[in-house]
Amino acid sequence: MKENEYILNLPNASKVISSLRMVGYDNISAIADLIDNSLDAGAQKIHLQIKPDLDSYTIFLADNGCGMDSYILDEALKLGSNTERDEDSDLGKFGMGLVTASLSMCRRLTVITKTKEGRILTSIQDIDVISEKNSFIKILRDSNQEEIMLFKSFLNKEESGTLLILSKCDQIQDKSIDNLLNLLRKSLGQIFRLFLESGKEIIVGNEVIKPLDPLMLNHNDTKIISDDTFQITTEKGDEENIRVKIVMLPSIKESETGVLNIRNQGFYLMRNNREIAEGITLDVFTKHND
Repeated sequence: MKENEYILNLPNASKVISSLRMVGYDNISAIADLIDNSLDAGAQKIHLQIKPDLDSYTIFLADNGCGMDSYILDEALKLGSNTERDEDSDLGKFGMGLVTASLSMCRRLTVITKTKEGRILTSIQDIDVISEKNSFIKILRDSNQEEIMLFKSFLNKEESGTLLILSKCDQIQDKSIDNLLNLLRKSLGQIFRLFLESGKEIIVGNEVIKPLDPLMLNHNDTKIISDDTFQITTEKGDEENIRVKIVMLPSIKESETGVLNIRNQGFYLMRNNREIAEGITLDVFTKHND
């Protein structure tokens, strides 16, 4: 072998895919990351359902976005997918969200998708098959009749869209589906509040969720202390804008709002109109009753 000659250094697929399941995702964050993909695809309507099966749960997430052609679908189920992204608007950043978010909850991911051209495609990634073959493999083909019928049961009247089916869900943290759905309605309503206010629709179970604003900007007694935009230069030399809004919340009981408590004190960080952190201190103050 020549000096400094490079050779392939492929990872052990079985060990990598298993370790990715332990990256620290909670179910709420994982589902929010899946919804990011739907919004990036231009979806106006997103529908989430969770159904129990024999020994686990199945999660269905349908959106009426632009769908995926064969190339994009092939990339979507890769770690670090190579698809075009607009950092000024897209919520996904590294091409990892679909795979890692689904892996954190389930052992089998099925994607059924349709573009406006009308072709319906299916891709399936199964952890047990990857571990058995010790290779990053998946199914990618035209959808069969059963898959087409399942797709139409969620998106029958839509020109395009995508249906995610997370099956063999062995890492659902709340075993009460009702509790999980209620928590999702509240959390997603807050995370995606600006999208909901702009007309996007997210349905959890059979309930359209409402935006939840921790700044309570619609309350008559909320006072906006400042609302300023600052321009900064990044390490790469790019010019970026950061908007900082500070409000004084009304003095009303927590029970009336569900947001006035110690845990929710602090800074709420947004990226491209999507909440990425809530009630954090940024090490500039200590949370206190007063």
